[in-house]
Amino acid sequence: MGERWESTRQYIGTCVITGLFLCLSPIQSWAKAPAGASLNLSRDAKLDSLGPGFVAVADNSGGSIHLNPAGLSNIKQAEISAFHSSYLLDSRMTALHMAHPIGKFTLGLGYFSFGVDDLDGRNADGGKTNPFSARDQIASLSIARPIRSTSLGVTIKMFQSHLADLKAATQALDVGLLHNIRRSGLSLGASLRNIGPGIQYTDTKEPLPLTLALGTGYRFSRIPIGLVMGASRIMATGKTDFSVGVQTTVSDLLSLRGMYLLPVAGAIPSLQTSGSLVGGFGLKISNNYHFDGSIATMGANADLGMVAKFNFTVKFGAIRNARPDRRIITRSRVNTLEPTAQKLPNTTTQNLEDLKTEGTWVLIPQGTMVGFRDE
Repeated sequence: MGERWESTRQYIGTCVITGLFLCLSPIQSWAKAPAGASLNLSRDAKLDSLGPGFVAVADNSGGSIHLNPAGLSNIKQAEISAFHSSYLLDSRMTALHMAHPIGKFTLGLGYFSFGVDDLDGRNADGGKTNPFSARDQIASLSIARPIRSTSLGVTIKMFQSHLADLKAATQALDVGLLHNIRRSGLSLGASLRNIGPGIQYTDTKEPLPLTLALGTGYRFSRIPIGLVMGASRIMATGKTDFSVGVQTTVSDLLSLRGMYLLPVAGAIPSLQTSGSLVGGFGLKISNNYHFDGSIATMGANADLGMVAKFNFTVKFGAIRNARPDRRIITRSRVNTLEPTAQKLPNTTTQNLEDLKTEGTWVLIPQGTMVGFRDE
């Protein structure tokens, strides 16, 4: 009985994986299904464990480049993130993302690969044919800029795919917006992804999965908890996902996350069905090294098993808009600073004379803001 169930599970999984790639080809049997299904596969563990609502709080390279490029503006330090997931039936997802703040802009680069080898070929009667492989690759270039409390972002994507002997390539565009309501802890986000001319293998051009995502996030001021709510809709099929996500900071080193995909009446079946739960965590190894993970059930009643996703992120370089240490001292201590100033490079007595004007600030070489007030 166990062997029979395992064989059945593998057969179902093979059909699902093949179906993902059949969405890319002109031999699909459902006319409304868009091509390029892998364009919507999540490639970030934090995003995966918070759901579509992450569009309103995107703050890392992988999640921002994939879901909302405007979120790149929330990144204050350059980072590189590597992603990996062993997906269904030996298929694999790998990605590499980078974000780098440059002035008021933030640039992002991304590469994503989704593939599987030795898929069982099936004919019209369900009989086995020769095995085949399938692979999709996506290269992304993103840019974001904040304008007061609102950030705007754009991603340009090059999409390449092959399924057995069929090959095709196309381009697509993502646009995103993120707005923070000051002093409220509330943020709003929206993105429109996969805007493009479609993809063509032979004589038939198939549309890309144009996807709209909307979300809101709220961070409590007195407790270390953040909430997100969001919706994602594939315009061609009408498939809509609603989700609620939560993140809590257990300590300086550990954060826990969870997402619930709300049941939707009449929803189109998918790999991650309505009513399912996703869990995740964030581990801060140090200020510059972060590790994130997520785990989700796949298929109705988890009959396709569970999928884990992992990110390892390295941060480097200067922190944008970092505020130096500010210290207020009294005028009576001016003379005590002069000997110190003479020992510091690039610091002159004139700097200290300027400081004698009340309210004036001067940045000394050690990065300390020194000001004076009357006693």
